[in-house]
Amino acid sequence: MVGSEGVIGVEAFFGAETAINTARVGIGGYCIRMRADALREEFLRTGAFHRVTQRFVDALVCQYCAISACERVHTVQQRLIRWLLLFHDRAFGEDLGLTQEVLSRLMAVRRVSVSAAALQLQLTGLIAYQRGHVKIVDRPGMEARACPCYHTIHSRYRADQAD
Repeated sequence: MVGSEGVIGVEAFFGAETAINTARVGIGGYCIRMRADALREEFLRTGAFHRVTQRFVDALVCQYCAISACERVHTVQQRLIRWLLLFHDRAFGEDLGLTQEVLSRLMAVRRVSVSAAALQLQLTGLIAYQRGHVKIVDRPGMEARACPCYHTIHSRYRADQAD
């Protein structure tokens, strides 16, 4: 997951000519598109862009590792909280336009599992959920119930943005 803090296609920094993944927009926003060679050239100048991008790639690797472990050891509800908080961290508004289908694909679980977990979060007053629209009502409560993986990822991105 990448928001305004980062870059997709980081493999271009390491010499790849084509991307290994397809990017999908989960929540609307703005982006800048660059050719891979221009991106690589700017990265190699070792200026501010280089430093910021290096810190972002470090945070991104941390995110990959944490999510990989999280998917194997934490409950569906904990994982849903992590995803919702990660989306909220990158959103430019309160409405997270997310469907249960999208969340179930991200989490690699059945849609009914996402539905049950979302219902529990809604009944406890942590989120408001209605047909593809999620709003975090109680952010501190969500953070308190989040697994350590979210906090690891969040703190790494915060450290990345501190400079």
